[in-house]
Amino acid sequence: MSQWIETHRGIVRPEDCDVNQHMNVRGYFDRFGIASGYLLKQAGLYYSDVVRRGYGVGAVSNTIRYRRELVDGDTYTILSAFVRLGRSSFRHVHKMVRESDGELSASSDYTEVLFDLSARASTPLPEDMRAGIEARLVTLSEEDARWFA
Repeated sequence: MSQWIETHRGIVRPEDCDVNQHMNVRGYFDRFGIASGYLLKQAGLYYSDVVRRGYGVGAVSNTIRYRRELVDGDTYTILSAFVRLGRSSFRHVHKMVRESDGELSASSDYTEVLFDLSARASTPLPEDMRAGIEARLVTLSEEDARWFA
């Protein structure tokens, strides 16, 4: 099994915050989107690359959970992993960790499916895409399994 990989690092800016000076939902969603793109690129499934092959990748589920808010000036790291591989779908999860104390701030949990752009239907993952995900599959720790249940 593989390890979690760093997929994004950044700082919360004033324009990312709501009136309470906490990072807003759009900020979290944007950062997790960047992390997802990075993870998929590592596995050979980046969106534009897949489209050139006649496929699409679409999210069928995306859940963001918040534990400890980030505020203006907080630095963070996002760690990501693939945790499930199906016939045409895969699940990847992301942990946003505040760098000052190592605390989990938020998480994102995606299930995505590969589909044939012409048929507009799900399609089995080609062997090279499947291998890219399999090489990066992570078994969740007990704590992570409870959080991502």
